[in-house]
Amino acid sequence: MLPERHKILLLPYQITEYVFYNELHKPFSIFLYLKMFGGDKVPANDEVFAKLRQDLKMSDPKGRTFRKHLQKLLDLNWIGYNAKSGIYHIRSFDYIRAVNGFKKRRATKLFLKDIQQLQVYLAAVLICTKIHGQKYFWERMKGKLRTATKQRGVAKQSRAFRHSTQPPYYGLCNRTIARLLGCKYTRACELKLAAAAAGYLTVRHRYADIKEMDKADFLLRPMLAEHNPALAKRYRFWRQMKDGDKIVKVVQQLHDEIIPHIVCKRVAGFAALKVPFGIIKGFLTTPHKCFRRRRPPSYVFV
Repeated sequence: MLPERHKILLLPYQITEYVFYNELHKPFSIFLYLKMFGGDKVPANDEVFAKLRQDLKMSDPKGRTFRKHLQKLLDLNWIGYNAKSGIYHIRSFDYIRAVNGFKKRRATKLFLKDIQQLQVYLAAVLICTKIHGQKYFWERMKGKLRTATKQRGVAKQSRAFRHSTQPPYYGLCNRTIARLLGCKYTRACELKLAAAAAGYLTVRHRYADIKEMDKADFLLRPMLAEHNPALAKRYRFWRQMKDGDKIVKVVQQLHDEIIPHIVCKRVAGFAALKVPFGIIKGFLTTPHKCFRRRRPPSYVFV
């Protein structure tokens, strides 16, 4: 078994966004694996490549999958190759941040198990960060907004902020998650459930009581669908026992509560990022592909 050079990697959040939105999770998993087991320089004949293909399920007989994703890293210059020495040079996170102008200090801890399910991990980071943003706004920033000074320029606050109340729980509906992840509704549900199964977050279904009935009314749902089809899909009918009698309870499904388990860390050294001349020169001579940014407005509570 290969020894890990780094048991934990601090992955900058802006790189997480970049990789996820540009669908680079497969090439990036190779990058992270080499960084964790190989370090900064890896010979082309190193045994780490065989272990990598096995662990990341890229061990097809002809090696086409691995070569395709490795070539993507070479095109991005996230990995360099010296043909004379036969050594691959694994770029640093600072290099990626420098050439893309990423200066935010937020980062998350990444382990080997996360590399093996990288797309789910990246999606979980985006979801958990959104929830942390909700908590930060309501539990910290809201108090600061209320205690603003009375000077004209400072005391102007949004009416929505002044009159809104803190939600009973923090969470996101599947449509908001789909907008956040830039994918279809069904795929957003799959990624959310996969993130929960992997332990990155906890999902709790929430319901609001509507009414109780002695027996089922099979005409109620069609009537609701006629007036409001979207709302009718959220109604559920539960058979329950109450005081020894059978009743039918009508509830409305609300957006799920999401409890994040991925903790964001602020790295002080990220703020003082200096770009070496060689990086600038290499960046200017190598055109970079566009970063597709598919994100909803901040603090969308739906």
